[in-house]
Amino acid sequence: MNFRLFKILTFLIILNSCETEKGNTFHYTDIEPDKKITSMIPYPWTSADITENNLMYFGGEGPNSTIGSAWALQRIDINKDNEIDFDLGVKHSFEIPEIGQLNDEFIIYIGSWEDYQVSLADKTSGYIKEYQFGDEFDINTFGTNNGVSLNFPGGFLVRKDVDHDFIIDREFYIAVNLNRDGRNYYGWILVETNFLNLTIKEFAVSKIPDRIIKAGQRE
Repeated sequence: MNFRLFKILTFLIILNSCETEKGNTFHYTDIEPDKKITSMIPYPWTSADITENNLMYFGGEGPNSTIGSAWALQRIDINKDNEIDFDLGVKHSFEIPEIGQLNDEFIIYIGSWEDYQVSLADKTSGYIKEYQFGDEFDINTFGTNNGVSLNFPGGFLVRKDVDHDFIIDREFYIAVNLNRDGRNYYGWILVETNFLNLTIKEFAVSKIPDRIIKAGQRE
């Protein structure tokens, strides 16, 4: 089997489509249609598979006629300033002893190159806190996990390997914080996960600093 990794040099689309302002206090974006990405691509792959899922790298054939290792990445500009605020990544690597991958690893991760924060249920492990519509954010849970990740601090939506078994498998809200210049701009991202399938549906962030909001709030 050929497990050599290939880099994809295609441009990654930033999710900021179908933008709608709700009043004057939120930046709100509805993704139409919802954006779905996965790293579990059939082998042999097609160029359409790579483009549709924004694959950053991928390897050769893995078990059950899937790619053996891959990373899909979706970028989000939550406050519409044409800068990337958060990256959502989906990654898997099947056991490949010959290159040092000694166990299966499956990850969905949210993080930020700017060190913006996410709400975590477990800061030590970096597990994301799950919110439902109308839940008020717990400001004491915001932070980042700087351990094993997709190269940037954040939190896990899925982390399954020999040492971890954390999977959120439904629709839920992720709470985020654009902590800038000593002020906090709280927001949310509505996603749905089905193991290594990630769907991004909508997101919003408050324009008012240090305002505690609720999941799904738009005005």
